[in-house]
Amino acid sequence: TASAAGSADTLASLGLFRGTDKGYELERTATRAEIAVTLVRLLGKEEKAIMQQNPHPFADVPEWAAPYVGYLYENYLVSGISDREFGTTAPASRCQFAAMLLRALGYSDSNGDFSYSDSLNVASDAGIIKNGSVSDGELLRSEMTDLSAAAPFAAPLRKGSRHAPEKAAMVRLVFHRPLSSRQRRLYEGKAP
Repeated sequence: TASAAGSADTLASLGLFRGTDKGYELERTATRAEIAVTLVRLLGKEEKAIMQQNPHPFADVPEWAAPYVGYLYENYLVSGISDREFGTTAPASRCQFAAMLLRALGYSDSNGDFSYSDSLNVASDAGIIKNGSVSDGELLRSEMTDLSAAAPFAAPLRKGSRHAPEKAAMVRLVFHRPLSSRQRRLYEGKAP
């Protein structure tokens, strides 16, 4: 869609999303490894993840994805499909990515802010999902870019929740590192 292409272009200009040798491949299903890489980039932690090389228990993670999966695992933002398997090449689901984004924004499934099965509804309530009700299923790369672009501007789920982060904390998701005024305008959709 035009929206996804715009989101992909914006995220790419900020160094947060990359295509393949075939372009952005927005109509292809994202893999679990791809959503891990995307989330680490959104957090502004790619350099740190590569430098730290955090351990993880998953035998199926290739060397190129290990820093990203290790960083997310170390910071309790992701789990595997089993104790020893991450599911690197498995299709990512909408629920998986929504849950990862919510955790990155400070929501906690272990403290009751959301449940995995309800992550899409919570993400919709928070403003991450813009098109109302969405059902679980395989996550297209186009959806990944749209959700990634919306996440930093999400609103807290409910006022007064001790776990719901403030809006300023959510904006830091992408703005962890300094952006030029042009990059900020581009991300906010104000650039010519």
